[in-house]
Amino acid sequence: MFKIYIIILISIFSNYSLAASFDCSKAKTKIEKIICLSPEISKKDEELAKIYYAVNNASANNQFLIEKQKKWLKERNKCDSDKCLLEKYSERIGVIENWLDNEKKIDDFFLYRTYVGGDRYSMSVYGEMTIDKEYLSWTNSGSCKTKYTILSKEVGSTFSDIDPNVLGRHEKFTFKSFKLKLHVNNCKTNVAYLRVTLISEINGYLDVIEYDKNDAINARTHFN
Repeated sequence: MFKIYIIILISIFSNYSLAASFDCSKAKTKIEKIICLSPEISKKDEELAKIYYAVNNASANNQFLIEKQKKWLKERNKCDSDKCLLEKYSERIGVIENWLDNEKKIDDFFLYRTYVGGDRYSMSVYGEMTIDKEYLSWTNSGSCKTKYTILSKEVGSTFSDIDPNVLGRHEKFTFKSFKLKLHVNNCKTNVAYLRVTLISEINGYLDVIEYDKNDAINARTHFN
């Protein structure tokens, strides 16, 4: 009887250590232990990890996704029941799957080209804007050529700061939005950041938001 009990314990802890997307034998937090003790939650954790890494491998510049995942983990860690965790995982898996589907609709490569001002403001301030993998430049307002850093990237049917309805765009459209930090040492401009956004169904269209050094919106404009 004692031998049978030992075998059962070994079986339980063997399964426990192989569960989830992490080593359950090293589980320390309450949430980690709940995940490891529940086959259903453990399976969800593995599923989410596979999808999340698939998204990261599918595209560069995923800092936005990483930050969102960190926030989600904080929310997940507030759960105090299996039901709460299952709901959190199911919701997050749906979000990441949708992100991956949308990511495939607009390749980052389409950002790199020359755009022509599409309204009075963009024509007078920028004229033509060219974006390549290292530099961003424009021809008006004394002209400027500056290096930039991609701070974040968002993909989906909506994105921060712009409501598609404001633009007159339908929700079915897919947006890919990049927030760029400009290194404008030699340019006469008070623009510190630009959010540039591609729209899947409108080839060559670029929506632009200007931000000052305090991250406040200066202007909204667009290019064709």
